[in-house]
Amino acid sequence: MSTAGTIGFNDDGSFSFPENVARSDISLSNDALVDVTGTTGGDLSLTAGNITIEGDSELQGGTFANTGAPDSQSGDINLQATEAIKLDASTIDNAVGTGNAGEVEIIATNFSIVNDGQIDSSTLGNGDAGNITIDVSEKVSLDIGNIVSNILEEAEGNAGEIKVSANSISLTNGAQIQSGVFEGGQGNGNNVTLNARGGDVTISGNNQVVSGIFTDVDDG
Repeated sequence: MSTAGTIGFNDDGSFSFPENVARSDISLSNDALVDVTGTTGGDLSLTAGNITIEGDSELQGGTFANTGAPDSQSGDINLQATEAIKLDASTIDNAVGTGNAGEVEIIATNFSIVNDGQIDSSTLGNGDAGNITIDVSEKVSLDIGNIVSNILEEAEGNAGEIKVSANSISLTNGAQIQSGVFEGGQGNGNNVTLNARGGDVTISGNNQVVSGIFTDVDDG
């Protein structure tokens, strides 16, 4: 916190912050890594005024490749900011080797992914991909950025659901949202829901890459 106040410690190990106290900013840069992966991935939670993840940095949850059990459940990644969250040339990765991927939840006033940044909650083995929920009061902007929850090659399970809610939403310069099954994988795609409360949705590619929303199931 940037001003004095009392932080509560909850039974589940999380913290509760007083609503009337300003929060400090969190910045990760220059290949910074926050890693809670394991044979069963743990939860990862960041709460701040602004959250900036840039310069090939990564928040990594889920399980290692070729680890986990088909019925195991990975932890969740939760980011909450009173102002903006920015993912710049960096990754939020909650993919799993085997088992069910955890949720990824983003709550902020504004949220952006730029310069090949990505949120990924896919599965590489036997299990379901995780859901991704983005709830923003103002603008969600993806510019050369991706949000994916897929069943990858040789994996089996169901893709995760992706929900994006904001006043306005834009996907530009090849930005994509995907929930599907890659060739060589088995299972079902899932829903991608965009809720632009202000009615403003912009989808614009460039000469090389199309922007769009995809729920493909390739032949396995």
